[in-house]
Amino acid sequence: MTRLRRNVELLAIRAVSRKRLRRQSSVRRLRLETLETRSLLAGLPYGAMPDDTGEYMLGRIAVTPVLLESDGTMDTSTEDWTPSHKAEVRAKIDTALQWWQDTLAALTNVHQLDFVVDDTFVSNPVSTKYEPISRVSNDYQFWVTEFLVGQGFQQSTNLEKNMRAFNHSQRVKFDADWAFTMFIVNSENDSDGQFQSGGSFRRAFSFAGGLFMVVPSTRPTSTYTHEIGHQFWARDEYVGGGNFEQRRGYYNTQNLNALDLNPTQNFQQAPSIMSDGQSLEIAYATNTSAASTLAMIGWQDSDGDGVFDVLDVPLQLTGTGRFESVSRMYVFQGRAAVGTLPNRNSSGLQNDITINRISRIEVSYDNANWTSVATPNTFTAELSLTIPVPLETSEQIFIRAIDAKTGITSNIFSGTLSAKPSSIIHSGIDGFVWLDSNQDQIWQDSENGRPGWVIQIVNSHGNPVQLQTSVEPDDRPVGMIASNAFAGVTLSAVGDDAGGIGVAEDSFASTGTKVFRPYSNFRQDFNEGWDGTFYSMRADFQQPTSYVQVDVIGLSPESYGRLEVYDASGVMIGRATSSKLVPGANETLQIGVNSNSISYAIVKGHVGSTIRIDNLKFGPSASASTDTNGYFSLPYLAEGSYIIQATAPWSGFQFVGGTGRNIVDVLASAPSTTEFAVFGQTSIWQNPVSREDVDQSGTVTPRDVLIVISTINARGSGSLEGFSSPPFVDVDGNGSLSPRDVLSVISFINSRTSGNGEGEAGQTALGLNFGGESSRQSVVPLDHFWAEFSDWDPDSLQRRFKWPVR
Repeated sequence: MTRLRRNVELLAIRAVSRKRLRRQSSVRRLRLETLETRSLLAGLPYGAMPDDTGEYMLGRIAVTPVLLESDGTMDTSTEDWTPSHKAEVRAKIDTALQWWQDTLAALTNVHQLDFVVDDTFVSNPVSTKYEPISRVSNDYQFWVTEFLVGQGFQQSTNLEKNMRAFNHSQRVKFDADWAFTMFIVNSENDSDGQFQSGGSFRRAFSFAGGLFMVVPSTRPTSTYTHEIGHQFWARDEYVGGGNFEQRRGYYNTQNLNALDLNPTQNFQQAPSIMSDGQSLEIAYATNTSAASTLAMIGWQDSDGDGVFDVLDVPLQLTGTGRFESVSRMYVFQGRAAVGTLPNRNSSGLQNDITINRISRIEVSYDNANWTSVATPNTFTAELSLTIPVPLETSEQIFIRAIDAKTGITSNIFSGTLSAKPSSIIHSGIDGFVWLDSNQDQIWQDSENGRPGWVIQIVNSHGNPVQLQTSVEPDDRPVGMIASNAFAGVTLSAVGDDAGGIGVAEDSFASTGTKVFRPYSNFRQDFNEGWDGTFYSMRADFQQPTSYVQVDVIGLSPESYGRLEVYDASGVMIGRATSSKLVPGANETLQIGVNSNSISYAIVKGHVGSTIRIDNLKFGPSASASTDTNGYFSLPYLAEGSYIIQATAPWSGFQFVGGTGRNIVDVLASAPSTTEFAVFGQTSIWQNPVSREDVDQSGTVTPRDVLIVISTINARGSGSLEGFSSPPFVDVDGNGSLSPRDVLSVISFINSRTSGNGEGEAGQTALGLNFGGESSRQSVVPLDHFWAEFSDWDPDSLQRRFKWPVR
């Protein structure tokens, strides 16, 4: 019998090894998302697209100076770079970059500004057939194009697009957040150091927002410094430059320090690096600039905490946790993500972007010091943590995410160090359904959450409440539709050529066979898609809502869909952007808030791409299902009182101390939690007479173990949905299949067959031969065995019990 037991154990371990997770120290490995549902690429800040190369001046910035050397093939060569002049220019660049670093340091010690300079084209100037300084400034397009072609960036006929592609490649190469290029025109021998008259500029000029600047080499260092400001959307403030009415930058800051059109009589301009003359020189000498100037490049701290607004956005933490008293481990499953400030820039792509990261996951007991338990260093992290609780006197555990550079933290998860689990969400209602075996309404270690229960919001009569409305084009005939064709919402097409909205058959519809189409005033026919300029779809809700979702479908070779939601005053309160979509591919965009503040939504193609639109929904979901831990959530519910009803996935359950309906009050300021304690038949896949009797033979034998192992091998661990019993493989009765079911039978057999084991008080011993010597029996306390096995780690099992793992 001993050999048979050992063979059964080996079969169990081999089944488990298919699901192995290696444990690092005492904390499980984090599972990290490989790609967020926003348009993210490797090497980009969160939310940025490749063309977002200079949205605000923070983080790590790749700078590429390009020295141009005329070769005389078209223009007469009058300028030649000498080692001394190259060194002089390089020193100006360093000093200009350092000015911005020093100016930032004088404002805050929280943020970092790190420039990495690629000297490739300083050491080896780029040969050109033109002599740039002897031409008008507008001829930049010739020699910039020449440079880009030489570097292999001529994929488009659009110079700006090719330039951004080059800058993006430099960003990726140097692992930077942003990148821009400096074209340095040799003017050492030129009589006035300026471009020829007749062009748009005589001296230095820039194309803003992470593109490029052009500077005659003999210009003073303050000029280089000034032009760098343009790369992050700062505007000119001198006479003939930018004016008071203009706006730009991440916050769409007004150019309040500009002289032109300034309504203040006898306006005294503050020193600014973006002005000229004395104002510029004072600013350069004192490392200062006007508040509006700095705000344009992202340097604005509205609450005075040292963190600029663009990054002063809390991280987000959601999840559930439970204390396992036997192993003294706290198990937390959840998700951490960065937050973004809405980008209101009137220029650029208006993507919501952050360089914050989930640097660490930290834990604290009873409000003591915070200790790091994981270091994801990513924008979003799916968390699966097993955290040791060192002190038996501890009563609470706190978990948070933190960005190491800014100190920005997430909301804090608070869990009690008891069997009862805890949860954290941002809005609405969440909770648990759990098996209260002894019906004492106290969650014991041996009691678990129940999966597969349906949770619904109902009215006082117990009838389901419908909170979400579906706006489906398949519900309307092909052709033009009235704006009020759907209840609760007014649909319209807006844009330069929009003449109405209709429904059309489309083989790429995300649901059914139809999509929404805009009508073209110019062509007097339906247009195929929505591009965001000529055609956008607007949905005005008759009653403000808290949730909107819509399907966007690719139409351009590279399509991006965008959903924006606004309040009654026209202030945007949320934005979602799809990943890159090939034609026919679809993605659901969704935005939820914690109050009924969404008055209307705009759906459109983004960055010049075109999309199809299908399946609009508004209003939060009024139903959910419990997961494997018995957890459920109903997010985005507006403030009010709700009746929450729980329904079992099969008959045989009763509620402890209740009727299966709980009244829950939701406040806009905080989510609410509720729970349902139940008892009865825990699983339709568990033997109701003797749970360990898997084959219903009337006795428990090793054959029952083999049946569970065989079922795991055939279908894997997880939900038993669709499985027909007998055999009754859900031994622990939690509604799913796992190696714990195997061990439950093994433990039962051991308790009946071995009587020579001893353990500490309250422990059960396993009388199995775990070693290689058949004549010797090793007795191991059952609670230690469970604690080790619960991590599904064959290596740990092998070390503790000397089991071979093959």
